[in-house]
This record gives sequence, C-alpha cells and structure tokens, in this order.
Amino acid sequence: MQDIAIVEESIELLPLISRRLFATVADLPESHGLTVAQSRAIVLLYHAGDLSMGELASGLGISLPSASELIDRLEAQGMVERNQDPLDRRRIFVTLTDDSLRFGVQIHDLHRAQVRQAIGMLDPAERPVFLKSLQALASALGPAERSGS
Repeated sequence: MQDIAIVEESIELLPLISRRLFATVADLPESHGLTVAQSRAIVLLYHAGDLSMGELASGLGISLPSASELIDRLEAQGMVERNQDPLDRRRIFVTLTDDSLRFGVQIHDLHRAQVRQAIGMLDPAERPVFLKSLQALASALGPAERSGS
C-alpha cells in the first residue's frame, strides 16, 4: 500500500475509532445519560488529574465558554467539583468526584478491553509495530499532556 493511501485511510479511521470508543461508554449503566462530550471530559480528568478550566478546554479542543458550560452540567450532576487555586483565587481547578472516578475506572477498563481485542487480531510480530505507530501518531499530533492518575 502506498503512503498516500495509508494516510487517507488513516484519516478516515481516526474519527471512526473515536466515535466507537465513546459510543460503548454510553452503554455502561453508570454513564447516567452523559453526552459524549461529558464522557470525554471525565476521561481527560481521569487521566490528567485536576485541570484548570483553560487546560480542560484545551485538552478537549473546545472554547473556554463551552468548557465552562460543560462543567456546569457535570457539576449539577455531581460528577465534578470546582476548587479555587489557593495560590491564585482567579484560577479554578476541576476535580472528579468519587462517583466519576469510579466511572473513569470503568471507562478505562472498557477501553483496555477494546484495545486488547484489537491487539488480539494482530500477529504477535505486528503488535510492537501497532504500538510504535500509535506512539508516532500521538507524537505528531502535539506535545504530551501532563499525567496525574
């Protein structure tokens, strides 16, 4: 397969992969009717730890007002809390509640099972190449995010 064809097929697969990763989250009983955007916010907070509103908006690729509205809804559902930075009272951090932390674990376990299934479809010799490909794509897409979970 030529590079151009690989690039084009990869571009088509990325949104499909993202949709399918989060579509299965809605089937979890603990999803509480969360939207895909709300589930993505919980996943981001689960993996990154507490984030400022700006970091959250950036991590989700949305505007600050959209992130604030999203967090308003999650806060009303008891899924997140807002806390002031003790060093800068203007800065607000978003924190997962215990319920959403448990939900984050379930989402992580679900995604782990999905990736395990995909890896199981590959020959053992292809598996390191699969990982290297994902690492290269993540690297090409931008700088590493801070990790906190």
